[in-house]
Amino acid sequence: MKKIAFLWEDLAWTTEWRKGIKYINLPTWEKMAQDAGIKVVYSKAVKPRGTLYIPILQEIADKKADLIFFLSSWFTDTDAFAKQWSDSAAKNIYVSLYGGVAQTRAFWSMTGGKALGIMSSFFDLDVPITSKTLPLMEKAVKRNIPMQLHVHIAYADIYHFKAAIEKAGGTDDVGKLIKAMEDVETEYSLGKMKYQTQKIKPIYHSRMRVDPSNPWKTYPGYFYQLLVQFQEGGKIAYLNESCPENVKAMSKFINPKAVKTPAQLRKIQYGK
Repeated sequence: MKKIAFLWEDLAWTTEWRKGIKYINLPTWEKMAQDAGIKVVYSKAVKPRGTLYIPILQEIADKKADLIFFLSSWFTDTDAFAKQWSDSAAKNIYVSLYGGVAQTRAFWSMTGGKALGIMSSFFDLDVPITSKTLPLMEKAVKRNIPMQLHVHIAYADIYHFKAAIEKAGGTDDVGKLIKAMEDVETEYSLGKMKYQTQKIKPIYHSRMRVDPSNPWKTYPGYFYQLLVQFQEGGKIAYLNESCPENVKAMSKFINPKAVKTPAQLRKIQYGK
């Protein structure tokens, strides 16, 4: 991939990604892409609801992008985007969605199969990332709960609080409770949960995920984020290297053998 097109959900949470944070020398995503040797050929903030994507997709096609990376969330109408993309001049360009309903199997039916070829972070899992993954997923399926990222974390928080209360011996001593919250580590459906206690100003710290003194260094085991592609018939193809056979042994983020172009998938699905 040599050329990328960015679409940003035009809400506050993408501001720092688009503009960077000067006082901590955090560059924009466009700058980081360029530093990695990727040419940014298009970048546009779009409304979270009601956007007409066809003209935008035509512009992206004219720029000959290799990938459209859409910084989306649960407020973005990515189902409408998928339907318009599949019939647009950009239909042969790879698409990767950051978040929202594309994190679930329901996305396929929501788009009427127009999601064919789209890639996304994915949390509606049937692979045992930890010992907690499949038991939680089985309960969710029985209750028809779509498992997006925030659902996994919500249940993780509840059990983490429970473990902290048990370690503190109850809730009467607030000091003990705070210390327990700082010390306790639990396992959840996507990895390990622990609060970051190392403080490096002015960065805000929450759950452990990366080294705060070197944000490019990920702590292994604390959060597994899997990438998938919606393939023929709604098949979920896991793209991470060595996944799902051995999630913890992932050595590369993308397994090229698992990825198919949108054009290849349309030929498989429709014979043309």
